[in-house]
Amino acid sequence: MCAHTRKILLLLCVSGFSLPLHAGTALLFFGASRHWGCDQSRSSCNYHEFNPGIGVEVAKQTDNWGKVFARLGHYRDSYGDQANFFGLGLRQDWALSRPEWRLGIGIMAGQSTGRHDRTIGLPFAYIARANLAVEFGLAPAQLSDQNYRAKYIGTLNIRWDLD
Repeated sequence: MCAHTRKILLLLCVSGFSLPLHAGTALLFFGASRHWGCDQSRSSCNYHEFNPGIGVEVAKQTDNWGKVFARLGHYRDSYGDQANFFGLGLRQDWALSRPEWRLGIGIMAGQSTGRHDRTIGLPFAYIARANLAVEFGLAPAQLSDQNYRAKYIGTLNIRWDLD
């Protein structure tokens, strides 16, 4: 087990103890990314934009604003390499005219490992019905990598709340 994977597992354990044992659990399914603003005259812009992967989230409702969550996942990154990540975040949603439909926003920050270890930051929005949510993330690439060739990165993921 590499040193970065051990760090991620340690962070997960520490954050896991800070959330109650009966916190909400969700499965995460990663699938796509999109890269905008890469200058092909200066560098190769051949990103893998199909990024399959799976992860788990543990979340707890806060008294003041939405849910605080911890996520751990494994996926194929935009370079085609296997990568792991750990993130902490906060999200809030609001019911639409039909109570089973919700819109929400959130932000997550954490650490990603792979060929390029990096700190990640991702604001996202989502639409949910019952226990299934489709999340759309969009962030300046500099939030995740100072040397990234693209200017913006978009993501598409699915979250399935188990409770």
